[in-house]
Amino acid sequence: MLSECKSNLSRPGTPVRKQVKPVFRLVVQGPAVRHGIDVPILVEICQQAQTVVNRQAEALEGKRTLRPGPITAKALSECTLKLVRYKGGSADLGFTFAKPQQHLPATISFADDVVRNVAETVRAFGRKRIMKPPQAEIGVLDSLNYLGQLIDRKSITSVTWKIPARNGHKGITATFNETARRRVLERLRPPGKKSAVYEGVLEMADFREADLKCRIHPTLGSPLQCSFEESQADEIYAALRNPVRISGEASIDSQTGRVQNVKIDRLELLEALALGAADFYSGKSIAELIEAQGIKPMVDIGVLAGGLPDDLDVDAMVEEIYRDRQL
Repeated sequence: MLSECKSNLSRPGTPVRKQVKPVFRLVVQGPAVRHGIDVPILVEICQQAQTVVNRQAEALEGKRTLRPGPITAKALSECTLKLVRYKGGSADLGFTFAKPQQHLPATISFADDVVRNVAETVRAFGRKRIMKPPQAEIGVLDSLNYLGQLIDRKSITSVTWKIPARNGHKGITATFNETARRRVLERLRPPGKKSAVYEGVLEMADFREADLKCRIHPTLGSPLQCSFEESQADEIYAALRNPVRISGEASIDSQTGRVQNVKIDRLELLEALALGAADFYSGKSIAELIEAQGIKPMVDIGVLAGGLPDDLDVDAMVEEIYRDRQL
């Protein structure tokens, strides 16, 4: 009987099931997956992976990622995931897309691009050292936060996104662990508020009813975005292109410490000579002055090259400088 079965399997024309190759994998590690995985945890991982992919797809479409209602038709059609492989030990989950993808040479599909963007976001938040806060759509971060709740419960220690190299694009390995989860939570923290006073030139204003905003260029630092009430519209219009002093509530980004918006409570017109006079006596520290003026450390000394003519005798120039000082 066994030999007959072998004969049937090797008989020409017998269909052979082709194994589906995952588009990406999630490698889950932790106590919950050492001896298999509980179905509720598996379902939660798959559900949150699908949600973060959906929201990243909507972000690439230019849609708001945190909104009521169903996901967009393109996200539903192109990016619905299918679990095609499970390997034990560390719960290696292989995913592809429910809709067959047509790949052209040296290109990746919309769905592939979505998954790569998710992995890039995870990698940015998981780096050992971060020079500046990573940027990501709020809906994507919200979904990653829910995936991180498994880590918070200590049943999972990490979820690693593995995107293989494809069509000339490098592979990506990005681990979402406790460090990445903490950074996501910090990024989701609402901005802080403080009372503040700024002086500068009122450069422009938008008087659309749903978007009453203006921009002030202070004497030091980058332009500030401000908002105002309808009752202040005439006052704002009259002050355009003039030096002003504003006071109000400033919204401060919790990660960068930068001012996101100033809600104007009071606006005063200033004389041009008085602009910035208050800063002279403010007693700002060196660090505060550097921050206000946007000065950054030099990372390439090569930018100093070419400052002196090639035919200039530097030694003679230095000698002349010292000689003049003695006069």
